Amino acid sequence: MKLRSAWNSRLVVLATALSCAFASALAQPLSVQQQDVLRKGRQPASGQPVQDAIRLAAKLGAANNYDAIPFLIELGDPFLFNNFTNAFTGPTTAQLAPIIVKNRNHPVLSVDVVRLVRDYQSTELFNVFLSDIANPVSMTTGTSPQANASNYLQIVCAITRTRLPDIEPELTAVLSRVVPHHRGCIAKFLVSRRYLPAEGALIDWLSLSSIGELRNVAPVVLGLGTQSALDAAVRRLVELRFLSPNAERYRHESLATLIEAIGFASPRAKLNRSLLTARTIEEFAPEHRSKIALMVKSRERFERMAEELTPDNFVYWASRPDALDELKSFIARGAAIDAADKSGNTPLAAATRHLNVQAVATLLERGANADVRGEYGLTPLQLLSRRNESPGAEALALEIAKLLVSKRAALSHADSNGMTALHLAADARFRPMVVFLVESGAEINAQATADGLTGLTSTLIASDRDDAGTETFLRSKGGTVNRGFVIRRAARRAAAMLLVPFAGAH
Repeated sequence: MKLRSAWNSRLVVLATALSCAFASALAQPLSVQQQDVLRKGRQPASGQPVQDAIRLAAKLGAANNYDAIPFLIELGDPFLFNNFTNAFTGPTTAQLAPIIVKNRNHPVLSVDVVRLVRDYQSTELFNVFLSDIANPVSMTTGTSPQANASNYLQIVCAITRTRLPDIEPELTAVLSRVVPHHRGCIAKFLVSRRYLPAEGALIDWLSLSSIGELRNVAPVVLGLGTQSALDAAVRRLVELRFLSPNAERYRHESLATLIEAIGFASPRAKLNRSLLTARTIEEFAPEHRSKIALMVKSRERFERMAEELTPDNFVYWASRPDALDELKSFIARGAAIDAADKSGNTPLAAATRHLNVQAVATLLERGANADVRGEYGLTPLQLLSRRNESPGAEALALEIAKLLVSKRAALSHADSNGMTALHLAADARFRPMVVFLVESGAEINAQATADGLTGLTSTLIASDRDDAGTETFLRSKGGTVNRGFVIRRAARRAAAMLLVPFAGAH
């Protein structure tokens, strides 16, 4: 036994040394052979050269090979560069920042170039993208320059890891330079996403926009037909007045004054004016009273929800990003911190599902169980492991995951198929979460069930998903694909295919 143990220890050391040497080799400047593989695999190539190039790009990304970035950008192939950035987790360095700045509006690669922004304290990048809000250009998402003003706002939030109101002075200074035909779109984004406070410089900036600019944007607001950022701003204030439990806080007359300046030639202007100035339902025009009555009824319901200490109400306030006061009030008044609603969701599960960082932090500080299972029987950490639908969601999911792990959330909890958070993250191709979970101590070779067989590992999932970057990382940390499971699964699938003709013969 001692001899076998000694040999096992030597094998582990040897495997670790080989994996480190492999990663180190990939981190070196690109060799002529590597450059040749990548060139042969770029569009319009097909077949094996493409597969070889994609796999190499992913491995270079997994090794955080900074030297590959300018070469791949010059190559200009979106598939190769996307596979590289999917696997890349290195921080934004002083050498990388200028490359990002130079290529952030690349005609083909701009979206993936922006994904290389990982230094949330980079003043240079923050200022560049903040300035881009004033004069946005088309990115490779197919959207117009006007619409990309909102994309740049989201990028600024991702870089700073903050909400727009927290950078209001800097943002207001930039917005004063916004080109006129983009102003309405930015205003619509600010107010419709609830980034615009009821008071302050941002709403004053909105008032500076010309009436024509505001009217010519077309968000659908209030369900009354068509219109503008101004309508979105009005709706926001109406929501605060009629829907918020703290409605008395919100008073703002500058928008009413702005509507006065527009005049009342259009039905919309008349409605907006009545929405801002009316204090009772009777003051609204008859055709609008039913809609406002529903708002008032909703507000009364919300007020009751803020008072009644039921699990359903507690879960609701935990899911709302703008209801931290109500959440703290529930906790202070003795609401059961892990109470579940009718669907089986707890406040922590709801806050996690809605990526509500402040609510999660508050609940954990007050003693919420970090491993409590919500709807579908998943723990908060398992819920987060699939939240990589956007760069913003990834950042929030990772931030919440760190909070949960700091409160000793278990990394080994599995669903009914044995899928742990690590399995789920690998299945979602969420590599930053995979890296975080492994570095936090997750069991890398935990076995889940698939096709009626037990033995599915996270490394095999990454291989099945053609996620070469994640697979390479997991293998470097000791992950295996469990060859026995692969053979049994292949045999079962082959047998099932052979039975199909016989099943059809009956």
